[in-house]
Amino acid sequence: MRIQVETAAETVADFYKNGEILLTGGTGFMGKLMIDKILRSFPDINNIYLMVRNKRGLTPEERVEKIFKTAIFDPLNREVPDFRSKIKLIPADIESENLGLSPENKKLLLSKVNIVFHCAASVRFDEELQIGVKTNLYATSQMLNLAKQCPHLKMFIYVSTAFSHFKMRTNVEEKLYKPDSSYRELIQVLKLSPNDPELKQLKKKYSKENANTYCLTKAASEELLSEEGRSYPVCIFRPSIVISTAKDPIPGWIDNLYGPTGLVTGVQAGVVRSIYCDPDVIADMVPVDLAVNALVCCTRDAYNRIQQDPSTLPIYNYVSSKDNPITWYEFQSKAFDHGVKNPPSRCLWYCFSYMVASKTLHTFLAFMLHYLPGYLFDMMFWATGQPMRLIPIYRRLDRASDALEPFSTQNWTFDNQNVQDTWTRLSSEERDKFPFNIRDLDWDSYMIDYIRGTMIHHLQDSMEPDVRKKALKRYYRLYLCHLLLKGVIIFLIGLLFWSIFCLVLGS
Repeated sequence: MRIQVETAAETVADFYKNGEILLTGGTGFMGKLMIDKILRSFPDINNIYLMVRNKRGLTPEERVEKIFKTAIFDPLNREVPDFRSKIKLIPADIESENLGLSPENKKLLLSKVNIVFHCAASVRFDEELQIGVKTNLYATSQMLNLAKQCPHLKMFIYVSTAFSHFKMRTNVEEKLYKPDSSYRELIQVLKLSPNDPELKQLKKKYSKENANTYCLTKAASEELLSEEGRSYPVCIFRPSIVISTAKDPIPGWIDNLYGPTGLVTGVQAGVVRSIYCDPDVIADMVPVDLAVNALVCCTRDAYNRIQQDPSTLPIYNYVSSKDNPITWYEFQSKAFDHGVKNPPSRCLWYCFSYMVASKTLHTFLAFMLHYLPGYLFDMMFWATGQPMRLIPIYRRLDRASDALEPFSTQNWTFDNQNVQDTWTRLSSEERDKFPFNIRDLDWDSYMIDYIRGTMIHHLQDSMEPDVRKKALKRYYRLYLCHLLLKGVIIFLIGLLFWSIFCLVLGS
């Protein structure tokens, strides 16, 4: 049975007061921002329980220690130097039976936890079906079962995606949709062996129904929550493409190359020159700090709505296309404009790229501008005893381009009334503390920090004046080389046509 709470939370701070918060995905992109925002904003919370597993040879303790040394936590270390006293590490594996919890830790969580944020997910679009189902769907089922046993549960918040049902519709409202494949059917793939012929057939079936494993499993997880969590305080938060921070706690921070960031970084480095994308399509993206602010506030809003109507399952679409749209062409242009003013110090070539909506043209350009020079460079690497570098990058880029195709060649319309209502219910002080009104975002100003962030956090570049001065000089030389090469190519093409013309006249 759902636990009924007598009064609504008057303020966001009221909701989180004495919070015993369980967070999955705390070592991930949004999870790190959640830890930072909660600890800097709510001194009255009791604890944050981080479920962390062993990964890449690191123990949970080592992984947490590592993330707290990253730049994103510098402001938290200054403002709340004793914040670690409120971090309770829970070794766990959400893909394992019973979440891999020890009996002692499970007992602790059940006796304490009152808010659950389930942010953990595999965000790889080309993830293997069984891995995606286990990480995204089975883990959600496990987390919900744990939350249902918590006697003090106030809210279970599931972070989904605005594109969870994109294959079925281009107009997405803040409501539940029935997926083509039910969660009960989908979760059965975990019982099949990797070489089972039935699994191969299911992969073909699901690939037709959904463009990628990520959206398939997110849609199924939403259905699971609507049915299995029907009598419990559950809400779903659907952000669109989440990109680097706008301002808080530091501008331009990002720790991954997913989505457009990988392409932008590749263009900056002089490696990516052709992008398969319709330039007129709206790029629905939201800065991660604004998304986290919205998530924090929408959780309180969902709690209050459930107090009024226990049968409701609030859903929040946090998107930019409705209130502050930007096309892929505008995004690319702004990135280029700011990038050439502050180029990387170690770029391979002059920064230029073509954004094309034709897959045939993109394939041709990719061969001419990626693979042809890529093989030439890699042959030089091979001749000096070094491994190939560019061709593996371009192959990964092709896979990423295929996965991003549905998002870069099609427009959607999203309803976000619940998010807007949440914003209007905030006090002026809360709006200052948790800014997430996407209408207030200035894309031009944002892109300056976005480009700077990709350089610092991905290209490991320095912003020191001397380094910037040398980078500009080198970039100018690359630009002259680029113009010279273009001139040579145009001359050779002209010479070829002239030779053909003379040959035809001579005959």
